[in-house]
Amino acid sequence: MLDKLKWQCWHCGACCKLDVLPSKIRAAAKKAGLKEKANGYCNNYDNEKSRCSIYDDRPSICRNPKWVPGFIKTAACIYLDNKINNQM
Repeated sequence: MLDKLKWQCWHCGACCKLDVLPSKIRAAAKKAGLKEKANGYCNNYDNEKSRCSIYDDRPSICRNPKWVPGFIKTAACIYLDNKINNQM
């Protein structure tokens, strides 16, 4: 069912947070040339603007619609849980 839902970006950065990716996707991201900054985000993610700095030229792994729904749910939940817990 999630595959049929329309996905909308909230610019939260969850999909660019490499350190919360499942190991299979993380390995594919590294193979595609994505690197992890010290804060766990992709080196192409601009934290200040909450945007990918190479969005128009991003690698295919970042464009693949088949991995987005399940991954976004997982990454966003982990990201938001961490954000909430760190602010409490």
